[in-house]
Amino acid sequence: MLIAGKNGSGKSSLLKVLFGQHSHYKGKVEISPQLMVGYVAQDASQISGTFKEFAQDQHLDVTHFLMLLRKLGFAREQFEKNLSDLSAGQKKKVLLAAVLCQPCHLYIFDEPLNYIDLESRMQIEAMLLDSKATIIIVEHDEVFQDKIATKRIEL
Repeated sequence: MLIAGKNGSGKSSLLKVLFGQHSHYKGKVEISPQLMVGYVAQDASQISGTFKEFAQDQHLDVTHFLMLLRKLGFAREQFEKNLSDLSAGQKKKVLLAAVLCQPCHLYIFDEPLNYIDLESRMQIEAMLLDSKATIIIVEHDEVFQDKIATKRIEL
């Protein structure tokens, strides 16, 4: 499901409310505790540490995590770097791979293609299309929208 609208229309705020990260929201959102939700925010700047430490902190299968990153264009040598030294696009790929490693019923992605190269975009499309999970997404790329979204909400 695509959430569309002009910049400033509240798309990201809506996603934060759904994921329980919007502190100024007044009201109640009830989500089953059995529902496994994976969320990728717009901002990926906060990640740091080594790839292995990050994967362990997120309770990920390290091998699966690194394999997904290889599909997204990472060379093995890059796994020796600190995550804080990566580009914005590389950090976004790390967050996407981390979420896609987890068995989720629902993925919530806020502009997942920001800073992502074309080849990686195609890999992300393929991974999402292979997923059986429901996806709620905010993304401005119209080609991506057409390939991924089956429903559209306009704000």
